[in-house]
Amino acid sequence: MIITIVAVLIAVFVLLYFLTDHFFNFGMLGNPSEKSMKKLASLSHYKGSPHQKAAAIAYKYVKKMPYEDVYIDSFDGLRLHGRIYPNPQGGKKFVLGIHGCRSNALNEFGQFMKFYHENGYNMLLPDDRAHGESEGRYIGFGTLDCLDCIKWAEYLVKRYGEDCEIILHGISMGGSAVLAASGEKLPRQVKGIISDSAFCSVYEQFSQSFKQIFKLPVFPFVPLVSLMCKFRAGYNFKESSPLKMLEKASVPVLFVQGLADEQVKPEMTARLYNACKTRKKLFSVPGADHAQSIAVDPKGYKAAIKEFFYI
Repeated sequence: MIITIVAVLIAVFVLLYFLTDHFFNFGMLGNPSEKSMKKLASLSHYKGSPHQKAAAIAYKYVKKMPYEDVYIDSFDGLRLHGRIYPNPQGGKKFVLGIHGCRSNALNEFGQFMKFYHENGYNMLLPDDRAHGESEGRYIGFGTLDCLDCIKWAEYLVKRYGEDCEIILHGISMGGSAVLAASGEKLPRQVKGIISDSAFCSVYEQFSQSFKQIFKLPVFPFVPLVSLMCKFRAGYNFKESSPLKMLEKASVPVLFVQGLADEQVKPEMTARLYNACKTRKKLFSVPGADHAQSIAVDPKGYKAAIKEFFYI
């Protein structure tokens, strides 16, 4: 009996270890998406998703743009990397773009760069912790990235002065990070937030993934994986909830959601929208899958940004 119990406990531990590795991809992540865009940009035809096609086309503009590598130290001592793509006309308006899990900023924000440049904005595109050239072994899932986002905003204010203006634009996990940041003490230079395909909470998102991907019950697996995450990464799934943090938001929020998104369902964004007490707008895109709204309806997406921020 004792041997059986020990064997079961070992099996559960191994399973949890595998699941945390699967979700968090412990270890530094490279930038495969950027290499993929370079390859796609050289092709005369595309077979990928609408997002891949649009990102590859946008990269032809991005690769011509000069950039500066910049670095900051995170609250927990990691060296974080980012790129500043200056607007050719200069100025002190910035878009701080926070990308999603297992992706990179050029893949997700390259499609916006020409638009933002033409409308007077510089772009700061960081690598999330444990992605690209940023240090870290653990994906932050918005909980830690929220604090990194604020540090990047403070960096812009310190470097460019009290009269700079900042928009936080996050996609997928990055969308949840900027929403979580909305309830923190943001620099007054942050004038608004764009949240694209954000989840309501880490706990809820993982619960959905366990049921859909692994066909496993939420209890006891999600609480146990959350506990292991606390042990390995320093946070658990209930420590940060964009839904709760939105109740303390003090800046306007533009919500973006693809109506064909099966990963972060439209009803999640509806709940986030309803929780927000500041000036807000919901821009929905029929037929758009997860984080693909800019590829499916680029004109509508950009028009929504211009209208919401009076650009």
